[in-house]
Amino acid sequence: MASGADIPPSFEAPRLKALRSYQVLDTDPEPSYDDITELASELRGTPIARLSLVDAYRQWFKSRVGLEAPKNPSQLGVLRPRHPLL
Repeated sequence: MASGADIPPSFEAPRLKALRSYQVLDTDPEPSYDDITELASELRGTPIARLSLVDAYRQWFKSRVGLEAPKNPSQLGVLRPRHPLL
């Protein structure tokens, strides 16, 4: 699994620009995202599942199952994998 150290710094600015262009950060929960998160939890047999977006300072959860916190500071063990975790 790749960590943030494996991603060249030159990718960070375009990644953040793309993330902001989606205008999804800090938006209300949406049933379609919650359905995906619940399905992932069921398929993997895990009590916690989340659909998270990582901006420059935090990991924000668009959808979550079994977890109340809406975000984490990005310094708290955030992986930036090359492929989504399931």
